[in-house]
Amino acid sequence: SPGAWPSGVPFTEEPFLPVPDIVILAEVSGGELSLSWETAPTATYTVLGCQAGNGRYKPLADGLTFDGGRGSFGTRAKSDAHFFIIKAE
Repeated sequence: SPGAWPSGVPFTEEPFLPVPDIVILAEVSGGELSLSWETAPTATYTVLGCQAGNGRYKPLADGLTFDGGRGSFGTRAKSDAHFFIIKAE
């Protein structure tokens, strides 16, 4: 059963909550790569990285929390390509 609204009326279908667009800024300066994004004060973030877009992503940082506003993650810039996933829980 998909559940019920707070009023007790059953859902007729699964509720849909749109996921807001998140803009991630990436900057390289002085050999350092910085990622920054808008955050929620109740979320915990994990940054995963990989050297190939379809490869195995590994955790680079986890348990990141921010007071809301902007979050950031920094790492040494590498000469080869690097891909990132930012997960919010």
